[in-house]
Amino acid sequence: MMTTMATTSTSTIKAPDALRELRQRWAAAGRPAQKSIGWPRASWTAKFPEHTAMLNALPEPIGRADVSAACRLAAGSDDAAVEAFVVAMVWGYGSVGYGPWRTRRILDRNPDAAASLRRTAQIQGAEGAVEAYRFLANNGRLRYLGPAFATKFLHFVPQCGDGASALIHDALVSRAIRDLAGQRCSATRWSTPTYARYLGLVGDWADDLDLDPVDIEMLLFVSRAPLPWAESWVSAADA
Repeated sequence: MMTTMATTSTSTIKAPDALRELRQRWAAAGRPAQKSIGWPRASWTAKFPEHTAMLNALPEPIGRADVSAACRLAAGSDDAAVEAFVVAMVWGYGSVGYGPWRTRRILDRNPDAAASLRRTAQIQGAEGAVEAYRFLANNGRLRYLGPAFATKFLHFVPQCGDGASALIHDALVSRAIRDLAGQRCSATRWSTPTYARYLGLVGDWADDLDLDPVDIEMLLFVSRAPLPWAESWVSAADA
């Protein structure tokens, strides 16, 4: 039976059996890390010629650690915030051909995009992921930027030591939570309470399974869309 997270205390929620089993298979496979992602450098430099030097300095393929390093100064200036956002989108879209165009559209159609992204990074560094999300969902909202890709930016921007880890919240992750735990946690529309509950739920599952919350996010993602490096330990029954 489907339950709603709006009336559930996440502090008492244990990891669902399916996720527990997936964690065991992942551990048996040696706990492989998510592989780096290929991306079309030429397409990105064509759309962002002003960032050619930065884009040429990025590795291809690119991994999460590479993006985190590129985003470490996002709160320092408008230019740094924009570059951090572009790198997060490079990783987020990967080989998808329209990624550069969509990212360019966000920056071009929102005159205050740079200031909004910088302020988001500043809030995350001072107050944490939930407050940064709240800003982007309200006063800092950018046309054409939805929660799925906005939370990719949040994931890589440095945050204060207190509070839940900033995690990516997209349709595949929310579908996994629905399928594995019977919880509604939609990532389709902006909702600060939903994002806060999502972070709390994943944090509880991480504690229960003795994992980092990022590991839980990755396991949720691959349980709904197994990637080549995960197919050996994600069973067809879970996909």
